[in-house]
Amino acid sequence: MLAQINKIPLHIIDSLKWDLGLPQDYIQTLVPEFPDYFQVTGDGDSNHSSLELVCWSSELAVSVMEKKAMKTGYEKGMPISFPLQYSRGFEIDKKFKKWVDQWQKLPYISPYENALQPFSAKSDEADKWACWGASRDSLSSCSEED
Repeated sequence: MLAQINKIPLHIIDSLKWDLGLPQDYIQTLVPEFPDYFQVTGDGDSNHSSLELVCWSSELAVSVMEKKAMKTGYEKGMPISFPLQYSRGFEIDKKFKKWVDQWQKLPYISPYENALQPFSAKSDEADKWACWGASRDSLSSCSEED
């Protein structure tokens, strides 16, 4: 759901298996459990095959940040800010602090938004989407649940 064309080459998934918590034989054990969502395309060789998203699920396309924010009244298009605490003695440039504050007020754009985003590739929104897309969910998956 994070790929632009809804396909990810198997060799990329294979290199991330451990990080994603996938079993060694995920193609034989995990993919067949979700035939409505995924299929393997190609010749079966991991260098020439891909995992394809067959059916988009809006229920699954919600980031951890969105789920947590929805508990406090978040609606699509609203900003989601998070507290920033700098360590003692850390001197931050006023111009940079102003930029960070403005960046926090930008609308939250889910990493699962369509890859053809409604914003310019050189906009602050595109930077925010690119910066936080994968990192926020990766980091939140490592943290404890509330």
